[in-house]
Amino acid sequence: MLPGSAAADESFRPAGADISFAAGAGKVLSTFVDRAGSTRLREGFGAKARALPVRPVSARAGIDVGTDSSGRAVAVYGRCPGGRRCDLYSFSFTQRRERQLGVSRSACSEVSPAIDEGTVVFQRFQRESARRSMRCGRGLYEKRPGRRLRRVMGRAPDGFDFSGGLLAYERSYTPDAGDPEANVDEIRVLAIGEATSRLIAREQGSVRRGDGLFEGTFLSDPVLDGGFVHWIRSVEDSSSGDRVRTADVLRTDAGGEGASTVLDRDRRLFVGDRTDGGDELYALAVDADQLLYGYPGGIGLVGPRPPPFR
Repeated sequence: MLPGSAAADESFRPAGADISFAAGAGKVLSTFVDRAGSTRLREGFGAKARALPVRPVSARAGIDVGTDSSGRAVAVYGRCPGGRRCDLYSFSFTQRRERQLGVSRSACSEVSPAIDEGTVVFQRFQRESARRSMRCGRGLYEKRPGRRLRRVMGRAPDGFDFSGGLLAYERSYTPDAGDPEANVDEIRVLAIGEATSRLIAREQGSVRRGDGLFEGTFLSDPVLDGGFVHWIRSVEDSSSGDRVRTADVLRTDAGGEGASTVLDRDRRLFVGDRTDGGDELYALAVDADQLLYGYPGGIGLVGPRPPPFR
């Protein structure tokens, strides 16, 4: 707990900047920077967190926690030695052992893995190379146990999550070619193998070309869990002359049925934590009755459980 904040959510601050975290299969995983300056993985939350016995990782390549084909907890993550190519690895919490995933190609970088029941979904990009022969099919890919690798999307989304054969993803686009500042954000859900996605939420804002500031409503960080899709909604308002952001966590049925609900703002540590006004909320992880969020003070864990959505 934070000093003097007995009624607030729990908070955990791993060492280092650019902290990544994930939750699934009853596990919490986060990155931290060790004394040598290397980014490593840690299992658990708060005082109970312990480093995993694996080599340093690349935090920007992504981490996730899920299950293998037998339902056992596993972590997936990326390494980018030399910064020129990223490969994906998994760690079995049962066997306490690491292995490289068999999805790598020498011409490609694989990042942002998500795993559920042994199926891995990840982004693939062309690695940095001056050789024209180094060709790589970019996009979002799925690898199911015993099945061939297949491309799900030709263009990888800005953010996504995968669970139960469903893909929740963020889509951003400019709705009006005559207004380059306009921006529309959507949260969509796609059953992998189907051609049509379902719209879950849509909001519009603008990105001012002169100073890069945001104005309006923006959506990000879709997370699937328990038949729900969760996401962050940020409202940027400069009408008073001051920049104020109101950030909330929303969720709705992943099937697109029923209205969305909002996480109660009472006791949330991200509320009012932005230095230039308003809320600061930048990431989510959900696992059953655990909901974690990223904010400048570290990682917050909603309590008491379950998370109160209204």
